[in-house]
Amino acid sequence: MTTRFLIVDDDPDLRYLVNVALSRWGHQAIAAPTMAEARRACAEDRPDVLLLDVSMPEMDGPTFLASLRAEALAPRHVYLLSALDPQELAELADALGVRYLVKPFTLQGLRDGLADVLGPSAP
Repeated sequence: MTTRFLIVDDDPDLRYLVNVALSRWGHQAIAAPTMAEARRACAEDRPDVLLLDVSMPEMDGPTFLASLRAEALAPRHVYLLSALDPQELAELADALGVRYLVKPFTLQGLRDGLADVLGPSAP
């Protein structure tokens, strides 16, 4: 079964690399550079997993996630992406009831961090 990912980050290189990696691992990946595009993708494409940058220009990730939850558009699995201090990011993710990945991460780190949603067949 293919997992659908939505990557929301204002860094085009990160969006591209994560998109390519997830696609090569057999999953569907959609990338959104803005919260408006991300909201549309959540409503129309109904991703299974949201990879959400904490610091976006127009709205922070936690505020965006709260708005998705209020509209019943939040995917089942959410991962915060951030270069924040790892302890601070862990506390934020815990408060929101989500998981997190500390930037910068390697593709192996991405795969390891997403192991619970990628499943045991991930390359």
